[in-house]
Amino acid sequence: MENNFKVDFIGIGAPKSGSTWLFNCLGLHPRICLSVPKEIKYFNHIDYTKYIRNFKDDNLVNKNHYKPLSWYERCFKHCHQGSIKGEFTPSYLFDDKAPLLIGKNFPDIKLIACLRNPIDRAYSSYWARKNYTKKEKLSFEEAIKEGLMYIEGGLYHKHLTRYLNYFRKERILILLFDDIVLWPEKEIKKVFEFLDVDSTIKLNLGAVSINKAKKSWFPFISLIMKDFPNLLIDKNLGYLLHIARMVGMRESFLSLTTSPFIYPEMNPNTRQYLRSVFDDDIGQLEKLLNRDLSHWK
Repeated sequence: MENNFKVDFIGIGAPKSGSTWLFNCLGLHPRICLSVPKEIKYFNHIDYTKYIRNFKDDNLVNKNHYKPLSWYERCFKHCHQGSIKGEFTPSYLFDDKAPLLIGKNFPDIKLIACLRNPIDRAYSSYWARKNYTKKEKLSFEEAIKEGLMYIEGGLYHKHLTRYLNYFRKERILILLFDDIVLWPEKEIKKVFEFLDVDSTIKLNLGAVSINKAKKSWFPFISLIMKDFPNLLIDKNLGYLLHIARMVGMRESFLSLTTSPFIYPEMNPNTRQYLRSVFDDDIGQLEKLLNRDLSHWK
């Protein structure tokens, strides 16, 4: 491995399940250093942000996936020696090649998964693509029949089982979105203990809000900004992204280009259909977590 570089933890998902909140909370801890950008997508073989209908589309190749580890290391160039380094790419969870590649590069890494009721997660993901990136043109009912991503992203047991083929169970911390909403301090303490950093430190978690639905007024600008970090990293200017994060440029940008959005209630018949789709996977997940998830059903 190049220069003995290693990453200590990776947040593997799921999308729309609290990973941004957790990422921002971890960034408050003085011993933890987070990547810039948040989602490096290095271990994805497909760029899921460009995905429309089919995971196998050759036009969706993730360019970051074929870059050397030295490029990945640049995303942590701002980190001090001795810090605990980590990144969050939620689409790692359902990428069938990511577990092997992560384990091959970082066999001792710790993984964190945030899971949310898969029905609500699918609906949240749909509206993000409908209103924020403007990539979804179908109705939700049409999209869940034709767009595998909305279903595949919520088959948590299926994907976690794949990770357990490469990592011991104690190396994977699983959080539930429901618990994050109800007991944020307790959950972040659990993460600090998992990462072996001081869990008694007092942080202002009230300043970190859970990422809420937004409507973009200039989606083309949002798409450009998603690619901009990679350009800076390629030019070895990733430190500028770190500076931008420290001064809150992303939050300022979002406040100028987006507005809060409350999406409509899901059709009860659609919810019932999705219950039947996810029922078996949820049942298997209950056994894996040794926890009752009947409220998801």
